[in-house]
Amino acid sequence: MQIDWNWFFAAFAQCGAALIGIISAFIISKLLGENDKYEQLSNTLNGLLIKRQYYLDKISVYRFNWHDHQNIRYDYDLGKAIENGEFEGLSDEEKLEKLFSIDQSLFRTENCLKYLEERIISSSPLYAPVGPNLSIKMPNIANLPPAGIWDKVSEEKDKIINIKIECESLIKEFQVTLNALIKTKLNLKPIKFTILLLSIGFFVSVIYPLHFMPLEINSIPQVGWSIEIIISNIVSLRGFLLLCMFLIIESIFIFFLFLIHSLEKKYMLSIDSIDKSWLDIREYSPYFECLVSEEKR
Repeated sequence: MQIDWNWFFAAFAQCGAALIGIISAFIISKLLGENDKYEQLSNTLNGLLIKRQYYLDKISVYRFNWHDHQNIRYDYDLGKAIENGEFEGLSDEEKLEKLFSIDQSLFRTENCLKYLEERIISSSPLYAPVGPNLSIKMPNIANLPPAGIWDKVSEEKDKIINIKIECESLIKEFQVTLNALIKTKLNLKPIKFTILLLSIGFFVSVIYPLHFMPLEINSIPQVGWSIEIIISNIVSLRGFLLLCMFLIIESIFIFFLFLIHSLEKKYMLSIDSIDKSWLDIREYSPYFECLVSEEKR
């Protein structure tokens, strides 16, 4: 019986080439999809940055100081505490602590102590003479709230609460985008590993079987690893053609490995660009911390 190894090596190489081609096509489409996904995530991140700056601009014009000033100036409970002498003999720190315990709606702006001192001074009792050595205590109208002031204060605080809610929603969007960037970056590792296997598999299943051909019928393939055999195969026309095909295909694999490396670098830059302050509501405004504390109460 005649044995023709040429058929075996030819069929083996064809099967290997077909299998590698199918897997490579899938990997390439997957890699292109990952690149599109990065572009989408990058655009999403840029959009969130624009929205964040818009919120910061809105926060910068909200009247936190005005809100605290009106509350300290007209708060009824604070006025009663001042009349009862609860702030007498206290240090500045103790005055602020007392103030914040009485009016927990304050944003604790830097001028609260100043506003409190003004309220204490304006709350000093006034006396009007009505006769010799006789006077009566007059009502202090300086601290009477004007009509509609509490509606305006409530409206301003509602605006601040609403922007805080929007900022919290934005933080969630940042977190979702960050998680998606991390997850997608990790998806590149199996693609890279598969391409490395394909580059090795191409040599083993295609190039190496083809280098035995052509073989004489009934001859047994001989395996040798000496330098002379390797050089003789390379300098032959068959070896030269196989080497050219190997270099071309391997160059394609290397090109896609380079694309993966570039994508990984882009993902790392995007992940590192997301500052921790973007994920902390207190970093959007120091006064939001008072709202957080108020919600916990």
